[in-house]
Amino acid sequence: MSVAVLDTDGFVRAVRDGGSRDVPVLVAAGGFGGPAEHDRVGVLALRGPGPTVIVDAWLATRSIAPLVDALRSEGFAAREGGWDTMYATGYQHAWTSDRRGPVRGLVARGSLVHRR
Repeated sequence: MSVAVLDTDGFVRAVRDGGSRDVPVLVAAGGFGGPAEHDRVGVLALRGPGPTVIVDAWLATRSIAPLVDALRSEGFAAREGGWDTMYATGYQHAWTSDRRGPVRGLVARGSLVHRR
């Protein structure tokens, strides 16, 4: 599995093309083994019975918060969180880590925890 390196604009384009402003998204950072000072970032659509990965790529760590802000300015209900990826593996768990709503834990197949 090869994971691309994108900048904030590349992520925003991918979410605009593959997402829906009617569906909240989670910007999940994690992983290791990629380029220096980068995190593996996935933007997950939080719809239906389980989350859907819209885009999965390396992003400069300093660009994560600006990505969340850029998605919000595009009209997406974006939350920040993490996921348990490594260099070349998909995720099994993701979670919110911001204060913009209830804590939410996710597994690749659906919602694990939803607390206020």
